Amino acid sequence: MERHRLVCRACGATAHVDQVPGVAAHLDPADAAGYRVETAVVVFRGLCAACSRAGAAGHRLPEASAH
Repeated sequence: MERHRLVCRACGATAHVDQVPGVAAHLDPADAAGYRVETAVVVFRGLCAACSRAGAAGHRLPEASAH
């Protein structure tokens, strides 16, 4: 089962999530590019719960370091 990551764009917090069986979360680029894909990583970027609450309350959000 592939693992995907959630990454907070403000504080850099990460969480791992499993792919939902039967749901395609990524495209298959192998045919078009001639690659044999062995593994895939999907990264969802957004705001974690704490940063979402802070932003909604009007607080300045931290800036995550470049990843």
